[in-house]
Amino acid sequence: MKHDNTTRNYSRLGLGTVQFGQAYGINNSTGQVSFDQVCSILSLAHEHGITFLDTSRNYGSSESVIRQAIKEVKKEFLICTKLDLPRDYKELDDASLIKAVDASLTESLETLDLETIPLYLLHTYDYYAWKDHLVWNRLLQWQQKGVIKTLGISIGNGPHEALSALDDKTVSAMQIPFNALDQRWKRSGFLAKKDSVTVITRSAYLQGLLLMDLDKAMDRLPGAVPWLRTFHDLASAWNMSLKELAFSYVLGTPEIDVTIIGVDTLEQLKENIALLSRSSLSEAQRITIEEQLAPVPVDIVNPSLWSQHR
Repeated sequence: MKHDNTTRNYSRLGLGTVQFGQAYGINNSTGQVSFDQVCSILSLAHEHGITFLDTSRNYGSSESVIRQAIKEVKKEFLICTKLDLPRDYKELDDASLIKAVDASLTESLETLDLETIPLYLLHTYDYYAWKDHLVWNRLLQWQQKGVIKTLGISIGNGPHEALSALDDKTVSAMQIPFNALDQRWKRSGFLAKKDSVTVITRSAYLQGLLLMDLDKAMDRLPGAVPWLRTFHDLASAWNMSLKELAFSYVLGTPEIDVTIIGVDTLEQLKENIALLSRSSLSEAQRITIEEQLAPVPVDIVNPSLWSQHR
């Protein structure tokens, strides 16, 4: 099977919706987004051509909220959701594992009120590799039946997973964490090698860490402070806000097809829309970022490891 390169149907900017279903983010001070606010966010996003929504069974009530909000605003969006398996999935026999896969997929279809999921991702590379690709092969069967349009993997632990999956021509999309602090993707060569695989990035602001003031960061993640100080200094030197610098770096990376950015309020979405029209970084500025932030430790750029600092 060849790569299904349908990125022309994807908006360059997408909305992360985890905060539609639960409180989320190290810098979040507002909690879960209210339903009325979700509807306002979706209406404004659609008005500005932002039609890609990223969700998951694991994002609290996000899928349900999205379905209700789309019906309320009466707009069309392209939905990306994810396969989530029970925590003990490695203890299941083959038949039970396949049953769990089918249940997660079916629940997403029903909750989102869809007959076909436009983009379906494994929520972790571990699902892909487990039991000689048993989970992946089951989803390929569903794709052949038309229940899934495009199938891919959400990468969590780094470029080694993405590079391994590139060898599989049935993998059509990958979602990766990518931001100015996380230079692993450039150094590994993944972005240069991605060929026709659709690349979707998340964590442009590193769950809000890139936008956090240094005193707050010292309290929550002290190991990040030296790198954040460098980032703050660059923003100041170039007369840019922290958000503008973080946003411009990711949006100006040509190998990326979709950048997912979560918003907690309508005002945050308006800020992101305004940033879309700003001038991009120069090549010299991009090189400076990549040189000065290249050695950021993995336990800073991978949020799943932040607990080690507490």
